[in-house]
Amino acid sequence: MEEFGIKELEKIIDEGNFNFLIKKIENDFFDCKSQIYDLGNSHSKRELAKDVSSFANLNGGYILIGPKTEKSETHFGEEVKEISFINRILIDTEQYNSVINDWIFPKVDGVEIKWITIKEGEKGILIIKVPPQKENQKPFLIKKIIDENGKNSEIIFGYSKRKQDKSESLTIENIHRIVRDGLFYDKNIESRFNNLESILQSSSKEVGEEQKDKDMINKGVIKILESYGDNNK
Repeated sequence: MEEFGIKELEKIIDEGNFNFLIKKIENDFFDCKSQIYDLGNSHSKRELAKDVSSFANLNGGYILIGPKTEKSETHFGEEVKEISFINRILIDTEQYNSVINDWIFPKVDGVEIKWITIKEGEKGILIIKVPPQKENQKPFLIKKIIDENGKNSEIIFGYSKRKQDKSESLTIENIHRIVRDGLFYDKNIESRFNNLESILQSSSKEVGEEQKDKDMINKGVIKILESYGDNNK
């Protein structure tokens, strides 16, 4: 079975021909949920935030609530087995938007929560569209402020990214390593530019040895830039 592209998925959604999803494989832009997110509990709110942020951290995508999936016997991942529908009365699109905005930082731009009626006027499929995000806005983190007695006591956060047909979360060890490496990188760059500034200031005090100063400055700059290049290999 050939993998289908996001344009084909968007055409199916726009035309409402969801039977064409049968046997399609979930992937990095396409996910299905047979049950709604129960937004009355924190676990489901976190799951919604994880799924949306994982698409935002990659290239965007769609979450379809209604179609049922099962593990494919011939391909990696889950494939759509049946197009089932959910009751409209169970869906509060404003609540979905509220959870996404409250649980993800920074805000994911352009998220669309769309209800498509299929049959009997009350049943259909819920579509969550996550557009591609600007790179300078990433990463999108799952966050939540835990309140105790009306006071903000703790902020919990995590990081998820779409990988093939799953939303994968980083472990606390990986998050710690990324933050640690980022802080170390900033300090390393700051130290190198301080050294460069020191060379420039000391060399400017040497009067009457203009060519010698130029050579020293050039060597200092080259040495620091070469060291910086080695650090990024």
